[in-house]
Amino acid sequence: MTRVHNFLLESGVLAALFLGPLAFGSVYSWGSYGLSTIIFILLFISPHSFESCATLPFLLRLLMSVVVLWVMVQSFFLSASPSQSVSRLVFWLAMVSLFALSQQLSRASILRIFWVFAFLGCLQTGYGFFEVWSGHEKVLWHAKLTHVGFVTGTYINRNNFAGFMELVLGIQLGLFLRSFTKQRRLAVLALAACLVVSMFGLVRSGSRMGLAAIMISVLFHSFFLKKKSLKAGVGFAVFFFLLLGGAVWLGRDLLESRMASLGESFNTLDGRLIAWPAVIQMIRESFWTGVGLGNFQWVFPLFQPAKLIYGWDHAHNDYLEMAAELGIPAASLLILFFAGLWIHVLQQADRKDFSSFVLILGGLTGMGALVLHGFTDFNFSIPANQMCFVLIAGLVTRLLQFERHKIMVKKNYE
Repeated sequence: MTRVHNFLLESGVLAALFLGPLAFGSVYSWGSYGLSTIIFILLFISPHSFESCATLPFLLRLLMSVVVLWVMVQSFFLSASPSQSVSRLVFWLAMVSLFALSQQLSRASILRIFWVFAFLGCLQTGYGFFEVWSGHEKVLWHAKLTHVGFVTGTYINRNNFAGFMELVLGIQLGLFLRSFTKQRRLAVLALAACLVVSMFGLVRSGSRMGLAAIMISVLFHSFFLKKKSLKAGVGFAVFFFLLLGGAVWLGRDLLESRMASLGESFNTLDGRLIAWPAVIQMIRESFWTGVGLGNFQWVFPLFQPAKLIYGWDHAHNDYLEMAAELGIPAASLLILFFAGLWIHVLQQADRKDFSSFVLILGGLTGMGALVLHGFTDFNFSIPANQMCFVLIAGLVTRLLQFERHKIMVKKNYE
């Protein structure tokens, strides 16, 4: 691939990375269509990107092909609102294209994108703090109607901001470990500052599940790091929890109020335990076919219990909402695809050099946190967070290919 081609591809990916979170998480149609337009332009520039996906195991390619084919058929012929589903289908096709496009990026481009992720998290947090401390309480030009006093960056919902920060923190941790092992002092200092700001931002978002998700994901993935290097694994976990402890202490007043509110709403989890049985009933009604992408908010009012005062646009559980919209078979295949991809990446990463391993593990750590957060929120329904998740999945998969190439070259010389 020529330098010009790689420059255009990297620039387009970075443009999407900036636009997605900046445009209110791309929750409005102009934001999601803007992202899709950028990605389809990149696909026009690099039409052979899907050929690079041949390095994935055949079963994973088959699973994704079946899901995409099903969603296309469902959107046009089986959806409760075909126009709404086709609109979402366009974005899904853009996400599949983004994954394929990421397989064309150079190693240097991936490292730069990771660094942009790291600093973008700081910018989001810094802007969120500015709005809270200045008293403006706006999200760009919109006045905050909810989550006043909480850091939300350019997101409307604090939990969606927390989801983005979970992905960012994973990447920052991976870059920090890589820089630390390479003894790059300036990079270590810069990343340490980024981690402090980002962690404090996550705490000040007031997202209880966001904090729990990143803690669990770090603990889980530190065991894999420990297998690679005991010292690094233990140091990684200790460093993270010292960082977390400091951020929690600084934001203890807000967290105390959030934990107190949890005690008051424990029996319903802010209405979730009332809503979820109704969502399950909705799934039973469309078990095989689902109601169609993007149609949850239009169909759920038929099932919503009277105890829920406000209208629910989302199930506050990504997996229940996915099952309701896609149907159980397609939702199960999609989950199997990402589970299989995670296993494939982790297995292959364990055979690579430590520098690549920690970058991949950092990406998986952020992705794992967002997956856990999905049990109580709807981050995968937010286009920007969905895009960042898919992009990171593509980047860590692409990193495996560079290592594979290096090993093949080494064998040829031997």
